Amino acid sequence: MNSSKSVIVVISNFPFPAHHGGSFDVFERIVGLKNLGFNIDIICTCKDQPNPKHIEYMHTLVDDVFIVKRENKFSQLFHVSPLQVVSRKALKSFIFKKAYHYAILETEHVGLVLKNETFIAQKIFLRLQNNESYYFKQLAKSTNNILEKIYYLSDAVKFKFYSKKIFNKADRLWFISNEEIKSKQKNKAYLPKSAHLPSPINSEFIRQKLDNKNILYIASLSMPNNIEALDWYLKNIHSKLLLEFPDYKLIVVGSIDVSEINSIKDKYSTCNGIEINFNVPDLNHFYSTCSLFINPMQHGAGVKLKTINAMVNGLPIVSTSVGAEGIGLIEKEMFFLGNSENEFYDKIYDYFRLDNSERHRSIDKAQHFLRQNNYLSILKDELVQ
Repeated sequence: MNSSKSVIVVISNFPFPAHHGGSFDVFERIVGLKNLGFNIDIICTCKDQPNPKHIEYMHTLVDDVFIVKRENKFSQLFHVSPLQVVSRKALKSFIFKKAYHYAILETEHVGLVLKNETFIAQKIFLRLQNNESYYFKQLAKSTNNILEKIYYLSDAVKFKFYSKKIFNKADRLWFISNEEIKSKQKNKAYLPKSAHLPSPINSEFIRQKLDNKNILYIASLSMPNNIEALDWYLKNIHSKLLLEFPDYKLIVVGSIDVSEINSIKDKYSTCNGIEINFNVPDLNHFYSTCSLFINPMQHGAGVKLKTINAMVNGLPIVSTSVGAEGIGLIEKEMFFLGNSENEFYDKIYDYFRLDNSERHRSIDKAQHFLRQNNYLSILKDELVQ
């Protein structure tokens, strides 16, 4: 790869540390760009100034780090464009002092950068982690808060129109899920510039002991669909497992704003057999001390990167269809599917009764599948073309 090629990555949040799936997808792809020899700059929209140590770490991967202010105002709710877009309007006025060979827009949320007259790139790639309109509809279904529901439904409608505008302006569309490309087949204009770019995997695949009955759930606890999933599991599955297996424990690792930690602690303070950890910088300890990963999501869209990360780190999966969608996993061979309360409980119950070699069977096949879908070779082909 020609090291003189330059790329600007436009990001909706600061990508490090990668506390949620979207940040992980961005951060690991930046690592991939670095490995391919690109000169990289990033521009991030942030509500608060990132930790200087985190900025310093990003400088080990990229040349320049630009931070612009993200501001949320009540009046933005009445704008014709989605709140997630309008709150990042500072992207329109930032002064870019050089032109780039390539620009990577990390989702439509940063689309306003295309209205910046100083923003110059020979080719524009748009990363699509979700069908944003559908995703916000799913968020609306996952909350009982009427104000949140109205906001999510409003942005769902707005993204239906806004996303098309950004699709039309981009030279290439990078879908995280092959299923999302298929859903665009009705609009044939998008197909020639669409590519399936899987979630980046740069780390080594891990083999765990799987010798206990600890179950792991990792999620952003600020998102209503992740809280809904946890509540569904605790209500329908958790207590029955405690009765059947005294040595069973649920370990939850969540990213969340510091101001919300106490409310989450209070909400689950009376639950037995559960351990909750917040904003953990290194997840290796939790992967190594558990034997199974669950993803009980009821509502969502796109690929759930927490499911992929769990497989990379050696944990078999019990998941709903929503939690496993878009990855391409084969049920029974690579993961255990449970959509109803009884199915989900039965899959965990059966897994706990397997011997160690049988526990490893599904995760070995899942890891083999992930190895075959190497994002880096696709990324290289896309940029060379």
